Amino acid sequence: MEDADLAGRVALVTGSASGLGRGLALALADAGADVAVHYHSSDAEAATTAADAEAFGVSSTTVQGDVTDPESVDAMFESVEADLGGVDVLVNNVGDFDPRHWEEIGLEDWNRVISTNLTGTMLCSRRALPAMRQQEWGRIVNVGYAGSEKALTGATSTRATGRRSVSRTGTGSSRPTSRGRCSARGARCRRCASRSGAGS
Repeated sequence: MEDADLAGRVALVTGSASGLGRGLALALADAGADVAVHYHSSDAEAATTAADAEAFGVSSTTVQGDVTDPESVDAMFESVEADLGGVDVLVNNVGDFDPRHWEEIGLEDWNRVISTNLTGTMLCSRRALPAMRQQEWGRIVNVGYAGSEKALTGATSTRATGRRSVSRTGTGSSRPTSRGRCSARGARCRRCASRSGAGS
């Protein structure tokens, strides 16, 4: 994270036990932020990532939770606040992926992908935003799929991108509205692109 100075800030990265989320968490630690490593079921991997983050001279903690459940999200944030302080930087990285074409996917699986990508992003962002507004500083980053701008085309013609693209398009499409509402009070919302699914 070139030229970033996040000393004294607290960052929460969802789905950061491994993969892209782990890389983002360690980059934030390298920039000076205390890091909360979120996981759903990968507790051992989360502990390893947290220990690696502390090698940068920052504090870290692990936090378990289901980003699609409002009560679980509240508990996640309360745990981070108790261990590290209020969340200054939120990275919404969690999002299930299914490579099957949308016409082959059952409703239960479809809803799971939509929930983890869209509902989870909304719940975590909504929980983080009040404190960011109060202190007039905050950053929310939504990790999306690189081809999501062409979701409808991709869902029809590209088997590998169908569901993830549709789901992440919702995240990307919400950005102009959320960005304007956040920036007015010092918090900024951004979207960045990833070419692979995010784990938990």
